[in-house]
Amino acid sequence: MNRVQQGESAILEVWAIDNAGAGVTSASINLKIRRSDSGNYWTGSTWGGATNVQMSETSSTNFPGHYTYTVTAPSADCDLQWFATSATSGVDNSPWGESLKVGGWADEFTVDAVSELSALPGSTPTRADMLQFIYEYFKHKKISTETSEVLYKDDGSTVLGTSTLAATASTFTRGEMS
Repeated sequence: MNRVQQGESAILEVWAIDNAGAGVTSASINLKIRRSDSGNYWTGSTWGGATNVQMSETSSTNFPGHYTYTVTAPSADCDLQWFATSATSGVDNSPWGESLKVGGWADEFTVDAVSELSALPGSTPTRADMLQFIYEYFKHKKISTETSEVLYKDDGSTVLGTSTLAATASTFTRGEMS
């Protein structure tokens, strides 16, 4: 399964070939693209009824039998299933189909401005909060003593979290930050 992020374009492609393995030019390739989250189909401009859209031939001279369609992924995580058929005589490898995964974890990191953590991330943080904590842990002021480590917020005076420290001649232990 291929993956595309929300709002990005994806190029769907098929090769229309005859029984001898040659590319078929000027074929009519009907395409349906369905969203898994809503069941709606792509109409060519919006998600709605079960309308066919036509795939375009890339180049009958340079790439005979190569057809594509560019679709913009929706702004929600979902799967797109696409199914293409040809009624053109001589196309022997129809139908085609595949799934396209929209979104996923990378969408959490596409924001331009990230706010400072107001508290330490809990036991089930988002990936964005985990990454923000790592950033703040290495950027912000920390004070360590023999028994504790204190992590401060960006202002250098507000405590974000503390952890216990313990050391022996061969072992150093840092407790969970709270």
